Amino acid sequence: DGNGEGEERPKSAVKDVCWSPDGAFLAMGGGNGIASIVETKTFATVHNISRDSRVTCLAWQQRGRRKKGNDHGGGKYLAVGGDDRTLAVIKTKAMMGGDDDDDESIASSYSSMSMMSSASGWEMNKTFLDIDDDGSTEKFMPNWGVQESKSPTADNGVGGAAAKSLLITAVAFSPGTPSEYIALAGNDCSVLIVSTQDWKLVKEIKFSTVVLRLSWSRNGDKLAFLTDQSDLSIFSSKSWDLFGKPLSLHSKPNAVRWSVDNGSVAVGTSDGRVVFYDPEADWNISGEMDESQSPVNDLDWSSGNDFFAVGRKNGSCTIHDASSIFNGFFIAEAELERDGAVLAVAFGAGDESFLAVGGMDWKVGIYNGKDGWALCQEISMDGLILTVGWSPDGRYLAMGGADQAKNHGVQVIDAISWEELNIVKNSSEDATERVQSLSWNGDGNSLAITGNSGVGRIVDVNNQAVACTLDRSASNLVTRSSTGT
Repeated sequence: DGNGEGEERPKSAVKDVCWSPDGAFLAMGGGNGIASIVETKTFATVHNISRDSRVTCLAWQQRGRRKKGNDHGGGKYLAVGGDDRTLAVIKTKAMMGGDDDDDESIASSYSSMSMMSSASGWEMNKTFLDIDDDGSTEKFMPNWGVQESKSPTADNGVGGAAAKSLLITAVAFSPGTPSEYIALAGNDCSVLIVSTQDWKLVKEIKFSTVVLRLSWSRNGDKLAFLTDQSDLSIFSSKSWDLFGKPLSLHSKPNAVRWSVDNGSVAVGTSDGRVVFYDPEADWNISGEMDESQSPVNDLDWSSGNDFFAVGRKNGSCTIHDASSIFNGFFIAEAELERDGAVLAVAFGAGDESFLAVGGMDWKVGIYNGKDGWALCQEISMDGLILTVGWSPDGRYLAMGGADQAKNHGVQVIDAISWEELNIVKNSSEDATERVQSLSWNGDGNSLAITGNSGVGRIVDVNNQAVACTLDRSASNLVTRSSTGT
């Protein structure tokens, strides 16, 4: 097969296909988030369109009229839809058809649906161009996650403006048996530190921007924050003061993890890099790996500090020898391939023999390190896998995501029988439809579940019931369950 622009056609389940109006091109989209366009003489790939979700549908524009002397009656635009409920509109130079543009009328009709802002600024610098990549359009995204209120009386400090409800972006129990604190970050630019003894607020840390990720040091004396302004901040859990100034990152950060020995903080970014910071050397960079590769979505250290895993948008998960990383050697000892972007990775506890990898293929793969990281189990959800986490003893695996058909976006699996626990099926009142973050208490008895509402659930795994809820919008922060547990 030819590959046109030097791009290999993605190997993944095909979800939809669509012919261009003149039959000269064929678009096909799959589970790895890539829509490939091939020309139909030799079926060589001429362009791959990368999306942030599994491609679910394709539609080529069909124009109802033709301009005299022009053989192209349409096909100037290709719409690519994904299961993240976004729609990208692609302008295709090969199907422009000379002067048959009528840009203003097309842009006007699309603008009414908030899909694109204008057509006049588009520059055709290659055959197929992702319009949203050159910054001239807006993605069409129905409300899912952060909701907007259209009430003119919304109490948001700006009269008549839309008010956003709270989204809990990240949650993390502190280390310890049991954990002393739980940290909850929200899209209100603050992080709440809550005591697990009485579920009362200990400290509110305010930022000028949204905190996306949280990570405790392994001894619990520090807490790392990643913000959407590409900053890394480190706070002391003793004084809740900032250690020095926030560190400016070179690209949008997607993941942060402390090494088990607290000797390194790893940050994965959207430009494909993993940067290692040394807390004992004034937070200077001690190492950097994988420049200019696929964006890093998640990473994790094994509990014994022997292995380091990196999950990427291109569907790969690389496993590295941690001692080699500390010595500046970043070649992977194993590379796993999934059918969609990897969004979450987590090593099991104990003998570190298991690695869970989940993402846009709607599955979590369990890999066995004792068998050369071979796939030994695969668990499906009815939606994207956004977060995974093992209990401290490695007995249970929690998975969260956009699964609205089962358990309100959560599944907890017994790693001995690989059967599902019935822990949250009857908690619809407190359910978050899309689970963004999970965290286990250090004693393994409870699991924090947070998502696209301002409410976090603390689930008692032994009793298989919601013990309490943490409502970030409530004045008292906590609402106990009816059982009183």
